[in-house]
Amino acid sequence: MKEEYGLFLCSLILSWLFLMAIDLELLHGSPDAEGYREHVLETIRDQWTEIYGQDCPEVTCPCGRKVRITKTYRCLYCDIFWCTSCAKKHFESNG
Repeated sequence: MKEEYGLFLCSLILSWLFLMAIDLELLHGSPDAEGYREHVLETIRDQWTEIYGQDCPEVTCPCGRKVRITKTYRCLYCDIFWCTSCAKKHFESNG
């Protein structure tokens, strides 16, 4: 239980840092940053809503597939949970 709580707190901190980085980009006037920020916030909000309070949570990958959280990959940069097939594409394109 303590490990899960610690992992949850680390996830929240990383999410906050990521959103702060997007906000800094907004301050420099990037035109696409606002739309991207809204998309990321919506995805993160939806995924954490699915996770919070469940014994064996599932999340919905951006592709629409519902996957148990233990079978997903979470990107430390965008803070989104990905199913196996989408994770491979995501990490190859951002690697």
